[in-house]
Amino acid sequence: MSVAQRWPVVLILCILAVGLATYFLEYRTEDKKEKAFALYGLILPINEGLREPDASDRPSPPAGYKIAIQGGIYTRRDYPIGVGVIGGVLIPFLFLAGAGYLVLGGRRISK
Repeated sequence: MSVAQRWPVVLILCILAVGLATYFLEYRTEDKKEKAFALYGLILPINEGLREPDASDRPSPPAGYKIAIQGGIYTRRDYPIGVGVIGGVLIPFLFLAGAGYLVLGGRRISK
């Protein structure tokens, strides 16, 4: 396969990898208070912190109370964790590995 034939395939593999990752994964911040540190769908924790309680918190916490939050990469809420990990991490990784193989001048396996 010549270089001119490889680059469109590499480009398509990269677009598919990014598309799958953005389809199955999302960045969001979750409160830890209700989840008891078992955050559903957390794949990659990025940051932790505290936030001030607001009017949406019921029951109202005591004065000076802060709520722990966890930000990170999660699977989308409408997909199970296994599907999100396979579709959002494993398959894009394989696509990028294939693109890297083509970029580095993949040799023929059969003669």
